[in-house]
Amino acid sequence: QQLHGLGVMLVLILCAIGGNLFPRFLMPANLQELGRLTFNAWALDAYQKIFWYERPVIDLLPQVVALVAVAVVFFSLAYALTRRSLHARGVGS
Repeated sequence: QQLHGLGVMLVLILCAIGGNLFPRFLMPANLQELGRLTFNAWALDAYQKIFWYERPVIDLLPQVVALVAVAVVFFSLAYALTRRSLHARGVGS
């Protein structure tokens, strides 16, 4: 139960820093740079480019590459941890 509360707080903090709750361009410069470490910031930057600045889709390449790279890293980590956990319990080969 305690970890659930901690997880909720962590998600809310990441959303705030990433720009979901408050626009990043209105934040101090150091907080804007910290926001670049969140998934939300990359996704919101892509949405802004398309819907606000009306840029072509090719301009989304940095955001798409960053989001795909993070997804690959986390999926690989989850896969490795799952295999390790199953191996430790003696499930599978």
